[in-house]
Amino acid sequence: MGQEGGPCKDEAREEEQVLSFLVRVWREPCPQGTELRGWVQHIQSGGRAYFHGWNGLSSVLAAYLGMSRAEGPSLRRRRLRDRIAAWFGREEG
Repeated sequence: MGQEGGPCKDEAREEEQVLSFLVRVWREPCPQGTELRGWVQHIQSGGRAYFHGWNGLSSVLAAYLGMSRAEGPSLRRRRLRDRIAAWFGREEG
C-alpha cells in the first residue's frame, strides 16, 4: 500500500498486467467416447469464447494472452497447454 492508503505505483502497474478468466469445462458424450468442451470468459472485457478439446482451450487463452496463432505449436503454447492439462490432472502429449 502507498502512504495515502492507496496502491503503490508498482502494485498499480502489476494490476494492469493481470488478466482474469472464468473457465467452465465439461465432457460431452460423442461416438469416440467423451469430448472436452467449455467456454472461457475474459473478466475484464466480458468476452466469451467457446472451445472443443485441450487444444481449443489453449488456443482461446493464447489469443487473449497475445500469442500468435501463426506461430503454430510453439513452445509457449505447448507449455500453456501442458499447464492447463496439469491443472485438470491430465497429461497431454
